Amino acid sequence: MALSLSVAVVGGGLVKRRDALRRFPPAQFRRLSDAQKLSAPAFQEGQDHLRQKHGLDVDFFQVPNDSSEANAARIAEYVRGKMQGDSRKYIVVGYSKGAPDLQVALAQEPEMAAGVAAFVSVAGAVGGSPIIDALPAQIQRLTSLLQLGKCEGDLAATMRSLRRDVRQAFLAKNPKPAVPTYSIVAESDRSNTSKALLEAWQLLSVFDPKQDGQFTMADAIVPGSKFLGAAKADHLAIALPFERSKETSILKVIDHGHFPRATLLESLVRFVIQDLDSN
Repeated sequence: MALSLSVAVVGGGLVKRRDALRRFPPAQFRRLSDAQKLSAPAFQEGQDHLRQKHGLDVDFFQVPNDSSEANAARIAEYVRGKMQGDSRKYIVVGYSKGAPDLQVALAQEPEMAAGVAAFVSVAGAVGGSPIIDALPAQIQRLTSLLQLGKCEGDLAATMRSLRRDVRQAFLAKNPKPAVPTYSIVAESDRSNTSKALLEAWQLLSVFDPKQDGQFTMADAIVPGSKFLGAAKADHLAIALPFERSKETSILKVIDHGHFPRATLLESLVRFVIQDLDSN
C-alpha cells in the first residue's frame, strides 16, 4: 500500500509535497471529530499548519449531538461519497466522542472500512466514562459554557453513547480493530487541569489517577491498538484551542489550555504514515 503526506484535494487534483515531506511516500488524510461547529474547532492550529506549512488538504468533518450509531452512518456516508472518485485510502482521526463514532462506523460499515488505511484515537471516549452517570449535569453545563456548537441533535443519545456500560458492550462485541489503529491519551494532574474539568477530575481520580478530567487512561486506549503515549494535558487542552478565545467567561475556567497541538497532530500523521509504509 503506497502512502504519503501528498494529499488528494476533495474533487480536485493533488497537492504537491513540500521538500520537508518528500521522504514520505502518497495518502489521503481526513480528520473526523465529534466536534460540531465549534467556537474552537479541534486541532484548529494543526489543521492550519498542515495546510500552510506542508501543503496538505485536511477535512474537518462535523457531526451533531447523536448516538455513535447515528453518527457512524453519517461518517460512513461521507467517506463513501469521497471515495467514489478516488480509490486511495484515508487516515481518520477521532477526538473524544469522535473515536467511538468512528469505531462503530468501521465495525458496522465494511465498505467504509475498506477505504480507511488507519484510525487514530486522540483522548478517545473508547471505554466510556463514570462521570456520565455521576455528573451528567456537569457535562451539560460544560457544553453550554464553552459554546460547543449549536447543540444540534439528541444530547440524550450522545450521553448514552458515552456511558461506560454501553461502550464496554461494544468493545466486547468488537474486540479487534477493523483497521490498523493507534491511540494517544491525555493525562493531567490537579496542577494542569482547567477549572472547568476539576470537579470531574476529582471524581475520576478515585477510579484512576491517570486520567484527563473526562476519561481514565485505560478507557481512552482502543484495545488492540498501538499505544503512542500520553500527552501532558487535560481533555480539552490536547485538542481544543480555547486559549485563543476572546470570551472572558471561557478563559476564567479554561486556565490550563496551552498545548502544542499543531506539533502533536503533525507528529501523529508522520508516525502513522511511516508505520503503515514499513508494513
